[in-house]
Amino acid sequence: MTEAQARETASKIIAAYDVPGAVRDALMWQIATALLAASKPPPGHIIDDTGTVRKVLGTLPLTADGCVIGPVEGTYARVWNNDQWSNNAELYIRDDGRWGAMFGPQWRPLECCYSTREAAEAARKEAI
Repeated sequence: MTEAQARETASKIIAAYDVPGAVRDALMWQIATALLAASKPPPGHIIDDTGTVRKVLGTLPLTADGCVIGPVEGTYARVWNNDQWSNNAELYIRDDGRWGAMFGPQWRPLECCYSTREAAEAARKEAI
C-alpha cells in the first residue's frame, strides 16, 4: 500500500462518521499511518505478487540501489556498472557465495551494479 492509498482509504473510513474537522484530520492521519504500517511485511519477510506474506530464508541478491535481481543462477538481467550498460549481463553465484554479473569477460559484484542508468548516474553525482 502506498501513502496515497493509505490516505485515500483513511479518508473513506472517516467519511462514514460525523467527525469534527480538526479531529477528522488528526484521526485520518493516524488511520493512514496505521494502515501503511500494517501493509508492510514484518522484518525478514516479503509480500509476493499474490499478497501472501512469505519468510525470506537467507538473503536476496540486491543491486546497489536496492533492487532485487532474479535469484536464479544463469538469469540474464539489464544492469549498469562502471559506465557500462548491459542488456544481458549473466547473473551467477561465485564459489565464495557472492552474486555477480558478467560484463563481457569481467565479473562485477551485484552490490556494485545498478538497476537503471538513472540510479547509477545519481550515485555517481553523489560521490563527486
